[in-house]
Amino acid sequence: MSSASASGAATERALPIQKITEKYGRNPDKPADADVAKRVFHLAAGRTVLQYHHGEGRLTAGSLVFHKDGPAQAVQVDPLAPKPQARQLLEIYKSLQAAEKEVLQHVRDSEWEGREIGRMRINQEQTITLEAPYYDITRIQVM
Repeated sequence: MSSASASGAATERALPIQKITEKYGRNPDKPADADVAKRVFHLAAGRTVLQYHHGEGRLTAGSLVFHKDGPAQAVQVDPLAPKPQARQLLEIYKSLQAAEKEVLQHVRDSEWEGREIGRMRINQEQTITLEAPYYDITRIQVM
């Protein structure tokens, strides 16, 4: 058995998670360069990618790539938009680290819940009792 989750349930045979992807719909109240379309946590590679929505009339979308071992990379579509400052990038990175832990815990909790549902179903299937014997029911239906 490996470590216990936050809910106190032991995790058994937890498979390693390589990547978690979250997709979001377009919020018209935000500019496209600030509205996240996809958030990808590459857990094995130690990298997080934020992809923003396409702006109106744009073929490409902006993105931010954060590496745990190195600097962040920003791709901006609008050349006139101000570049993100190091302090802003650090705040975004810290919030993404917290979000990564939360999402990972949610995935582990969902795995545990699925295993518990499977166990309950097996137990219920093994304890099936008939109120009347099958042969009596079929004999009544034939008559």
